[in-house]
Amino acid sequence: MSRQFGQSCTRIAAAKAAIQAIERAQHKLAEDQPDADLYADAAVRLMDLHRERIEGCSQTGDAAALVKRIDGVERKLRLAALRAERDEIFRTARARKIEDDIARKLVREIDLLEARYV
Repeated sequence: MSRQFGQSCTRIAAAKAAIQAIERAQHKLAEDQPDADLYADAAVRLMDLHRERIEGCSQTGDAAALVKRIDGVERKLRLAALRAERDEIFRTARARKIEDDIARKLVREIDLLEARYV
């Protein structure tokens, strides 16, 4: 078994485990909640992300290359969006429309998100 194949299989297994965990947690958390649909909607969104990961890891050849290119484009777009968010927070803080501590907190959140894509 090649290292690439092993890594891909491991990612697929991990994503499947995540989907199962989300399903279990969603049912447990939504139990007796008046807004149980909210939990179901959130679970569907998260599980879809993991299903996309499974689909991407399952591809080979040209399809795998296309998935890799799409992931690269998505990464660049996410980084551009995060930079724009950060710039807007700085602009808003300089205009004294928000407190410095709030601006720092928001920028820190963006920094953490950005770290995932750099």
